[in-house]
Amino acid sequence: MSTKQIHVFISHSWAYSEHYDRLSEWIFKDWRLGQASLVFCDFSVPKNDPIHNANNDLQLKNAIL
Repeated sequence: MSTKQIHVFISHSWAYSEHYDRLSEWIFKDWRLGQASLVFCDFSVPKNDPIHNANNDLQLKNAIL
């Protein structure tokens, strides 16, 4: 059985975190595609570690990665 890793970034506002929570519960569960196992890796910005110090797009990209 093979494992396929899929990186996911969900753009969202923490003011509407219930939407993010509902969507991530659906996306980040165990998935199977035939004999393959799909692993979704959450690249979203966590609520407990927000990015407040990015002054431009490049700094934001580097903080997310």
